[in-house]
Amino acid sequence: MLSEAISVAQKEIAGAKPVDADLVTTKDGKVIYSIELVKDDAHNLHKVSVDMQSGSVIEVTQKNVAEKDLKRVKAVDQAKVTMAEAITLAEKRLPGGTIAAAEAKPRRGQVVYVVDIEQNGLHVVHVDPDSGRVLSAARKLDD
Repeated sequence: MLSEAISVAQKEIAGAKPVDADLVTTKDGKVIYSIELVKDDAHNLHKVSVDMQSGSVIEVTQKNVAEKDLKRVKAVDQAKVTMAEAITLAEKRLPGGTIAAAEAKPRRGQVVYVVDIEQNGLHVVHVDPDSGRVLSAARKLDD
């Protein structure tokens, strides 16, 4: 589960806060969890790859944060609600679904947690990172 992969990544980078977490397919076709975390410096992210089957850390790398992403990374670093808490709140809104991804994204001038839940189609839940309030929950329409 994505929540468990986030916990594994946070144990690997103690004190870090997740900014982005999702499933990705590697070049060799393996599906893994990719968790990006911020710790101490909003200009750098730790990227932790977690094996989907075993739950073990595959790789840890660092990457620079693009200027356009600094606002969301700083917002996560200062948020009162963690991404794991936002996922729990989203799961309460749509119980029984599978968490596909979670990330901090700009929305209407503020940064929010966006949690994608697969439940008879993809649903998107927006959670306020300061209050923990669910701002919206809706089925995502195909593009």
